[in-house]
Formats: sequence, structure tokens, C-alpha cells
Amino acid sequence: MSTRRLVLLAALACSSFVTAQTAPPSTAPPAKASAARAQEAPAQKPPAKTGSAPLPKAVVPPDAPVITVTGSCDPSTAAKQAGGCRQVVTRAEFERLTKAAGPNVNDVQMRNFAQNLGRLVLYSNEAKRLGLDKNAEVQELIRFMTLQLMAQELGRHLQEQASHAKPGEVETYYRENLPKFEEATLERIIVPRRTASKEQPVDEEDEKAHAQKVRDRWVAGEDPEKLQKEAFERSATTVQQPPVKVGARRRGSLPVAQESVFDLKAGEVSQPFSDPSAFFIYKVEQKGVAPLEKATEEIQKALTARRLEAEVERLDKTGKTELNNAYFDALEPASPAPTRRPAEAKPEPTPQTGAQEPR
Repeated sequence: MSTRRLVLLAALACSSFVTAQTAPPSTAPPAKASAARAQEAPAQKPPAKTGSAPLPKAVVPPDAPVITVTGSCDPSTAAKQAGGCRQVVTRAEFERLTKAAGPNVNDVQMRNFAQNLGRLVLYSNEAKRLGLDKNAEVQELIRFMTLQLMAQELGRHLQEQASHAKPGEVETYYRENLPKFEEATLERIIVPRRTASKEQPVDEEDEKAHAQKVRDRWVAGEDPEKLQKEAFERSATTVQQPPVKVGARRRGSLPVAQESVFDLKAGEVSQPFSDPSAFFIYKVEQKGVAPLEKATEEIQKALTARRLEAEVERLDKTGKTELNNAYFDALEPASPAPTRRPAEAKPEPTPQTGAQEPR
């Protein structure tokens, strides 16, 4: 969970805390909160201070305080009276806050979050006492953070809305995009290049010829495991030999230079693909189309992304942002003219004859 997100949500939550400044804790009931809307949070296991076991979470009412801060007053409330200052957050409020902060909050994080929340109350009260909340820069920062939070919440809302597929939409997408789900079950032999040294430089043509020979032996029916083992022994590489069987792959899963493998028919072996470290030779064992059941999750993600992109594009068209170029151009330093080093200077040909300009 993002620490910045926790702190921001905690700071925003401070404004909704129940504040009681007139009565001691034993006589000042906290504000009521709807039990139906309270979310279940991970069980807390505070150490028993009196020797008795902690109460189960189920018997802690939604309107019961789970965090209490005493001794620090919020200057924006009524003046401190004989009962002292007491600020509390109920179980329902705390669980709504932790749910907003993130879905995966464990017991330790909730306890630490609650302790830090108490600190935020103290610090916020002190900042208000000093009048920092009236600072113009603070007000602008709060306004900016609110914009960010609302945009973030909109993104979450749009993502959730876009994740709902219409009946039959997945099946329709599958039928209309069958080529995307074509699969080839592959085997692959990797032929590492030998490492060059001063005593023994590597002949590129010899390396290519060796890779081609390995390919030809595979086509002739030799065991690919044996061929790859020999190739690794020849190169004296210390890299662990990978498995020959690659399994089912789809277009886009291999390097671009090797994508032509998917154009082969079942049983065919590719020519060696070269890269700086090795040659790669593929054999197509079989070809087919991934079943709908296997492709459903992928299709749902694609549909969600498509709907989300369309909604963002629609939102972008609902308004227009215009900048005052006279202001922003003045802020940007002028780009310096490109310069050449004396050694890099080259004479330019004249437009008429192509001859060099006299120096």
C-alpha cells in the first residue's frame, strides 16, 4: 500500500472525526454510525493489559471508539472546557478509512496506521494553533491534492465500470478475432556463439555454417535434446541449457525477428535466427486456436482496456485546455543553436555546382 496514499487519506479523514471537548471518555458517547455500512476489517490482536483476553471484533460495536486522542484540542472547535479535549474515531469510521486506503491491509498495518492517525490529529491541531492552515500555499496544496484525489477516484470508478462485459460480448470478440488466438506448440534449439579471444577469433561464417548444420540434422530426424547439448558443449558456455520444449505460444510472444515462425506449418523447422549471443532454431509441433475458456480472461482484459480508453477519450473531448503561450514561452529557455567541434566541421557544397566553398 502506498504510504503517501495512507497519509493523504488519514489527513482527509481527520476532518470527519467525532470531537467531544466537554465530557470525559466515560460519559461522552461517540457519534452513531450505521452498522450495515461498516466494513469488516482484519481482526486486531492488541496485548491484554489486564491479563484478560481481548474482546473479539464481533462484539465491538460499529459506533464504539477504536482510536482516542486526548489532551490536544482542535482550535477550530469550541474553547476547551473543564472536561478536556477528546477526539475519537469509531470502528465504522476506521474500517471505512482502511478500506479506502487499500484492500490488502493486514493486522500490523492497521495497528500502525491507527497509531500514525493519532499523530496526524496531534500535528494537525498544532498546525491549526499556529495558523498554518491559513497559509495561502497550504490552501493551494490542499486544492491541488483534492483535484488529484478526485481524478484518482474517477479512474477507479471508470475501471470498475469498464470491467463489466455485456452478455455475449466475450464470445463475439473471440469469434471476430480468432487469428489473435492462434497458437503454435514449439520446440527450440539454441546454438550459442563461441566467445572470441585474441588467441582464437571467431569466424562468423563458420558460426553460421555450424548453426545451419544443426538445423539440417534436426530436419533429418536427430534428437533435438542431443543437438542442443552438443551446441552448448562446443561453445563452452557456462549458461544453463534451457529446455527444448517451449510449449504453446502466440504471435507477439517471441522477438519480432523470430515472429515468422508462426507462418510455418506443423512439422516444419525454421532457418536459424541470429542474434549477438546465439542462433535460434524452431520447430512447429502443432498449430491450433486457443479455446474460449482459455482466452476468456485475456478477452475480458482487452474489452476492459478498450472501454476504458473510449471513456477517457470521451472525457477528454468534454472540455479544452488552453495555455497562454506568451507566459509559458517566456519560462522556457531558448534552445541553443547546435555547434560543431572544429574536428567535426565539414565543408558544405554550393547549391549551384556541388563544389566546396572556398575557405
